[in-house]
Amino acid sequence: MINLIKPNFSTKNRSLLEKPMKKLMNFRPALVSALSLMCGILLGYAAAAGLYGALISAFSVLLLALILVLVFKKKLLAVFILCAVFLAAGVIGVQVEKFHSDVRQEFFGDAEVSGYVSGESVDYGDYWLVVLRDARVENESGEKNLEGNLTFFVNEKGNDIQVGAYVTMTADVTAINIFRDGVDTFAYKNRNFYRASDVRGVAFGEAEPTLREKIAGFIKTRISANMDAENAEIATSLVLGSRVRVNTEDKEAFRRTGIAHIFSVSGLHIAFIVAVFSFLAKRLKLPRLAAPFAVFLPVLFYGYIVGFVATATRAIIMAGCAVLL
Repeated sequence: MINLIKPNFSTKNRSLLEKPMKKLMNFRPALVSALSLMCGILLGYAAAAGLYGALISAFSVLLLALILVLVFKKKLLAVFILCAVFLAAGVIGVQVEKFHSDVRQEFFGDAEVSGYVSGESVDYGDYWLVVLRDARVENESGEKNLEGNLTFFVNEKGNDIQVGAYVTMTADVTAINIFRDGVDTFAYKNRNFYRASDVRGVAFGEAEPTLREKIAGFIKTRISANMDAENAEIATSLVLGSRVRVNTEDKEAFRRTGIAHIFSVSGLHIAFIVAVFSFLAKRLKLPRLAAPFAVFLPVLFYGYIVGFVATATRAIIMAGCAVLL
């Protein structure tokens, strides 16, 4: 007969087993800080839009909350201070961006413009929307290196404008007011701070793409080589996160079905990368300390390829917390 060893569940051992594991990190302060920052951004926008009633209401609520904390529960004073700091950071952040936008309100008439074609440029068939990075303007009043990108339309039907091509032209350049009639989110998130009009004498030179543009171009080329034109446009937009490459009919179809958001690089894209590399790290039996970095570095690399747009950056931060912490 086999004698089984009965486990010794003494009172001390039982208490150790029943004791809950201590959390590596308490996420509640981070959640409170994030919510406070979001509220601060909304209040900053209210201030920029002249909605002073909302500011007065928010200030009244904060003052009432402070009084209640001091009278009934002083232990929550640290939480209140944390909320107030991030709330103020959100308001100040929006006001700083509005100040920069107001400072950029310039006009360069009949200026000599130069710059490089960005990968965000779009071929609409009959014309191109060209986005210039590292743009420089020069006229009688002086010269300036422009912050952000400059956009203009040009009739180049049937021509393939190369990403990274050096462009020279003459045009009137106007700064875009990001905070006019609300917030121009498209211009802000793409850093399209200037627009050129009355464009003439456009000349395209030799292409000098950046490393990020070369990688994105390679991905687009490989997809196009293995798919027909229409499906290649959709696949490229899904991978690189831009709806501008999709034709109008397909855009409308995606919009009607309620899935147009899949063209924005966000949690869906990042989750796929995390899942694939987590599976590979597990199959390769990587060391416990090396595996998180083997998963997170490809996520960072993908963020670099798509330009760390806001939606991707948010998802990358969340993925980093989930993988590394």
